[in-house]
This record gives sequence, C-alpha cells and structure tokens, in this order.
Amino acid sequence: MKKLLVEEGREPRLVDMTPEEIANMEAIYAVAARLNVPQSVSRFQMMEALIDTPSPDPRFPDANALINARLEQIGGRPLRAWREASVFLRTSPLVLQLAQQFGWSEAQVDDLFVRAGNITA
Repeated sequence: MKKLLVEEGREPRLVDMTPEEIANMEAIYAVAARLNVPQSVSRFQMMEALIDTPSPDPRFPDANALINARLEQIGGRPLRAWREASVFLRTSPLVLQLAQQFGWSEAQVDDLFVRAGNITA
C-alpha cells in the first residue's frame, strides 16, 4: 500500500508501507499531536472546528448545530457560556461537560483543540 511520507527537509514522496507500518506511523503522529494540544482557542476557531466535525445525530449537519440544540434545551449558565465565550479553555467545565455528554474521549477533545488551533481567519 502506498502512503504519502512527509519528512522535514525532504520532498514529500509515496512509499510502500504495510498496514502495520501505517498504523504505527499514525499512532506516532497522534501522540505528537496530543503533546501540542492548545490549551485555549478562540471562539471563531472552535466554531469552525465544530462545523467541520460530523454530528453523531443525523438530524444535525455538524457538531456545532448539535451542541447549540442541546444547550438550548439545558439553558442557564452552560448556554450563556457557550454563547458569550470569546475563548474556550481545554479544561473548562463547559468543555468537559460537553465531552462527557457526547461521549468524546480525551483524545477526541485534544484532536478538536488541535484542529481548532490550526484554523486562522
């Protein structure tokens, strides 16, 4: 199986790799990404990352729409925090509550913050 290999200081190239080699490389990239997880992202970054995240509920086009709908039902401080936050902290009660409610693992939340952190206006 061919896989695109990108190494610092070298031109990207296709190389033959076994499924095990691909899995090992992806595991290494996942660990490296988690080591560089932003601890905060802007509202714009978070909203864009969630729009790019599929919703587990087919009634909603993306995770952002699903979260908005669920928080509308809950109301109170979580809804106000969601609507008014200018920055989202990785360890904030709101982020932890949403992760728990949607069954997101630590790695999935880290991935969301990494993807959000790479978004620029």
